[in-house]
Amino acid sequence: MSEKIKGLTIAFEKDISREEAEFLKAILSMCRGIASVTLKEVSADDWINREQIRYEFKSKILEMIKPEQEK
Repeated sequence: MSEKIKGLTIAFEKDISREEAEFLKAILSMCRGIASVTLKEVSADDWINREQIRYEFKSKILEMIKPEQEK
């Protein structure tokens, strides 16, 4: 017996405008079996998280390309 799924979470590859989000919300709301679709606005926490990830990624790349004697 397969597991039951109660919902999906969708993350966009980049932030989109409210107009684009409303359009997608309307399309998804028309699909059979969709009970509700809500929008999630961008917050300062999102920006902080992205910057921390970007910093960690840059640090790891620099560590990989740093000459052996500098390690």
